[in-house]
Amino acid sequence: MSVTGIVLAGGKSSRMGTNKALLEVGGKRNIERAVKVLHQAADDVLIVTNTKEEYEFLGCPMVSDRVQGKGPLAGLEAGLAVSRFDTTIVAACDMPFLSQHLLQYMLKQAPGFDAVVPLIEGKLHPLLAVYKKSALPTIQQCLQQDQLRMVHVLSLLRVKYIEEKEIQKAVGKDMSAAFFNMNRPEDYETAKDIERIQKGVDA
Repeated sequence: MSVTGIVLAGGKSSRMGTNKALLEVGGKRNIERAVKVLHQAADDVLIVTNTKEEYEFLGCPMVSDRVQGKGPLAGLEAGLAVSRFDTTIVAACDMPFLSQHLLQYMLKQAPGFDAVVPLIEGKLHPLLAVYKKSALPTIQQCLQQDQLRMVHVLSLLRVKYIEEKEIQKAVGKDMSAAFFNMNRPEDYETAKDIERIQKGVDA
């Protein structure tokens, strides 16, 4: 199965106060970490951003939102529309602990569904998920109708929801850190703490 990886890097980072995609964790910028892990699970990686000049150093193809001012759903639409392959892995740029094992497990669940979305402790993670091209018409319709909430979009698709216990059993590892995302300065400090702990465990 051929797969495109999509990094969503179009957010304004207003709560963080600076571009969180470019913050360093463990000596590498968040978006670099995301691109590296996606390359391990996908055939190519695409960045969705409205500020392409900030990410030219990555050497990845880039695309901007085709519908402006509509948030993550517009970024997802832009990525799916130009993806070379039917199956895509989508990840937000503020998730520094993405796991190749998690991504590969989600891909295995994709046949027969429009999307595979983690449901962790009652919280959906639609920006760390697998989407098919078949989801694109519904996403485009929701954008046209200004129905921008991901929960609403998912309610219209054939979605396989996977929970943490299922993931941990299949992967054999604690995947909780993989779902950690950075929105505020205190989240950034927590991310650096997690990185130090993980390096200590790996050492």
